Amino acid sequence: MNAGVWKRLLACGMTACMLLTGCSADDGRSTAQGPGEPQSYKDAGMELIALMDEKAESDAYIEAMGGSEEIKAYARQFGEGDYTKARAVYEIKFPVEALIRLAGIDTTGMSEKLQMEMTKRMADSIAMMLNSNGGGILSMASSAILTGETSFYGERPEAPVIYLYQFNEEAYPVVAVFTPAQEDIVTATAIFVDNKELGRIDVEAEIQELLASILESGGAQELSDESFTVEVRKLD
Repeated sequence: MNAGVWKRLLACGMTACMLLTGCSADDGRSTAQGPGEPQSYKDAGMELIALMDEKAESDAYIEAMGGSEEIKAYARQFGEGDYTKARAVYEIKFPVEALIRLAGIDTTGMSEKLQMEMTKRMADSIAMMLNSNGGGILSMASSAILTGETSFYGERPEAPVIYLYQFNEEAYPVVAVFTPAQEDIVTATAIFVDNKELGRIDVEAEIQELLASILESGGAQELSDESFTVEVRKLD
């Protein structure tokens, strides 16, 4: 049962992005450039968030992406806050490989590139699950239309890393997923999270507990404590 939950999340995680945001080169996705000064994950995420905020404030953009009047009205809520400066940023590490095993997926017969793609999809699906825990279908559709995606020149992570951005009380939290691409290229996907509780908690242990409980609702409780650990660290 739980493996099926994670398989559905894995299949739908990026499908929502492709269908609702039209992930194409002219949809706000920037192109990685290098060599040069590598960009930090935090700064790359903030650039994506600025673009997402602009999308949320543009009825023309949302309409062009196929958003209904209901989605347009809901999406405006995400743009009402001030996203110019994050109140706090947390680095979060999930046991992505363990979750892939939980889904019953065997990656041993896949090439390195396909294994990397599978890892990225699972990481993106985690972000989608965090969002689905806060709101309904209308919320997820609105958030998906405003999703930001980019590739940039930076330090390549060994495994996917998630950043949680918290802002003022009017603004929604944002989750950005950073995954390894090729050489020194990192891909990033960011979404608004319709869960303001996640934006108010400022104790690392409490954030860790909340995230773990969300994942456990999807079946992660079947993993042993040793293999399933959510690490949370507040950044300077």
